[in-house]
Amino acid sequence: MMKKIFAFVLAVIMFLAFNGIVFAAVYEYKPYYYDGTYNSYDLNDLDHYAAYTWRIDLTDPNESSDGTALDIYNETIVSATLYFDSIYDNSGDTTDILHVNLLANTEASLLPNPSGDTNVTRVYDNSNYSNYFNINYDSTLTEELFSFTGMGGTARDITLSLINTAYNGDIEDRSPWLEEDSDQSDGAQLIMPANGLNHLINYAQSGIFGLGFDPDCHFENRGIKLTLTTTTNPGGTGTNAVPEPATLMLFGVGLLCFASRMRKKTPKYKN
Repeated sequence: MMKKIFAFVLAVIMFLAFNGIVFAAVYEYKPYYYDGTYNSYDLNDLDHYAAYTWRIDLTDPNESSDGTALDIYNETIVSATLYFDSIYDNSGDTTDILHVNLLANTEASLLPNPSGDTNVTRVYDNSNYSNYFNINYDSTLTEELFSFTGMGGTARDITLSLINTAYNGDIEDRSPWLEEDSDQSDGAQLIMPANGLNHLINYAQSGIFGLGFDPDCHFENRGIKLTLTTTTNPGGTGTNAVPEPATLMLFGVGLLCFASRMRKKTPKYKN
């Protein structure tokens, strides 16, 4: 009897997996410079005299690391993670701040570069310590995601998964949504308003959005990367989708438990 139950559960899981019901896909994006091939252009010199916009086109397969476009009609973003490689403030001034904003695709700074050679734009802001995007953009077309302050001269790798809960505190490991590898107690702070993930999902719905970086003062790093995880909408056929193991496993365990309970409740008759 249990063999039949197991075979039934396995068949249901395979049916769901191959019919687009429970799927997940992962997309990775980096700023680029195009010189015949797409190379990483990593915003590694965030100068305090400037602000920077990074235009991200989810529908362009050239922009994702594996050459696959996100299907905005059949996939829904469920998580977003920003990775900073060896970021530090080269002035060592712990009062400095790095603002990171979401930008809507209607902003002029997010128009494609005429030559198509980069998706990064640099604008002069005279080292103004206020958030450049909050001052110069329409408030309906930008949203501050988070800011780093008190970082000083200690280089660190930071992996920040956007969440919808506000946070204002030390930059230290708070798995699973914040990982930081320096093990320094130097007072570095993360200031993150509520609903960051929801805001990114809303801005990305059209397929094109941007990230804005306003460094005050001078933040060096070895690379910035955005990773998006999606699920396939019911009935959809996400082009980069694979079965989501955790969901399938939970579903299978649930079916087995249900079947086991029903088996115990079934009366046994003896001749």
